[in-house]
Amino acid sequence: MALKRLYTKFQGFFYDTEGVKYTVDIATEEQVSTVQTIKLGATPFVVDCDADENYFKPVRTRTAKLTVIDEDGTLYDQIMPKDNFSTRVEMHRNDYFLASWFVSCEAIEKPIVSRPHEVTFNLNGYLAMTEFIKADPVYPYISTLYGMLYSIGKGFNDAGI
Repeated sequence: MALKRLYTKFQGFFYDTEGVKYTVDIATEEQVSTVQTIKLGATPFVVDCDADENYFKPVRTRTAKLTVIDEDGTLYDQIMPKDNFSTRVEMHRNDYFLASWFVSCEAIEKPIVSRPHEVTFNLNGYLAMTEFIKADPVYPYISTLYGMLYSIGKGFNDAGI
């Protein structure tokens, strides 16, 4: 499965408690002539690393939540992807690339509230997205790329490497 070409459509900014500037770019399949500046929520970005008690877990995934201010009620529909690979979020710290995620289209409901309001999108890191990429059926018990990576990591872990 080849990833689609995505184009930056929205951009927001926030500062951490030390005054460091972070830029959040939201890219979609739609080509645009100008990037639209958006407002981010009070807690704009929360990153969650898989912190399982097992420190030797072979594969650790990373997810995040992005909160934006939907001024006119149209931002949700413009960002919400039709599939898990249609909308990408990139974060930059002082203009240096930090990481990127895909907006998840899984189990999210469209809020119907007064405007403006905060909308939170669930994000999946690239490693978490491997669960959606089908693997070659060489081994019948490994059906996704994530399963393949997990088996390789577990093999190294079991061997003490």
